Amino acid sequence: MTEASSGLEGARHELVQEVANGKTFWLSSSRSQAVAQETPTAHLMSIYDEYISAYKDRSAMADEATSARLVGLGNALTHVVVLDGRIVGTWKPAGDRRAADAAIDVFRPLTRAESGAVSTALNKYLAFMGRGRSTQQQQVS
Repeated sequence: MTEASSGLEGARHELVQEVANGKTFWLSSSRSQAVAQETPTAHLMSIYDEYISAYKDRSAMADEATSARLVGLGNALTHVVVLDGRIVGTWKPAGDRRAADAAIDVFRPLTRAESGAVSTALNKYLAFMGRGRSTQQQQVS
């Protein structure tokens, strides 16, 4: 904790402090500006990503209903959709390794901007995998 506190002190001038639900969070000033502009950002992540698996308290990334739903998926849960830092659904590659798409299952209706952010994240993933662009429609369940 001493080293972490020292590191935080050294980087404090580059960070923005925010308090949510009685907890203090530190963000890069560039991320804080993106949030202030209300531009949604989506990421498709494995549940083994550090963001998902490294924290005991996950209340900042999912509400109770979402957490319960994720726990209910058990071993079937392998990938999550993260929108502006919050888990909003699951995803998985569709078909075999040559398939040029993925299935997205969001837990709530998304705004047009949010849907666009998820589509952008999916297309980045597919491009990285050399699979082209997605035509997948997001399903709310």
